[in-house]
Amino acid sequence: MVLAEFLLEVITTHSPQYVRKVTKRQLRSWAVTIDRLIRLDEAAPEEVRRVIKWAHLDDPSGFWQPNLLSANSLRKQFPRLLLQSKPKKGKPEVDLDAAAVAAALDLGARL
Repeated sequence: MVLAEFLLEVITTHSPQYVRKVTKRQLRSWAVTIDRLIRLDEAAPEEVRRVIKWAHLDDPSGFWQPNLLSANSLRKQFPRLLLQSKPKKGKPEVDLDAAAVAAALDLGARL
């Protein structure tokens, strides 16, 4: 029930009008769904909490805020959310000068 209440709490930060419509019965249903996510899908409770927080408070695009308004959508999208919420490791920067790019394009054209 703790993670269901946390989900409701973070939704409040951007959609208080939606939260007013969530009943105690729905909240209990969310708790059951999150329990299934943890027991059956083997998601770690800490990761579930981190993903909820990221989706509603830290996602730079804000895409997930209106798309994650229930435990059902959380469970359905959890694998995708987990991948997107992981910190990106710095990609190695490749410094190509114009000559190297031209040479690569020329090589590709010959193939």
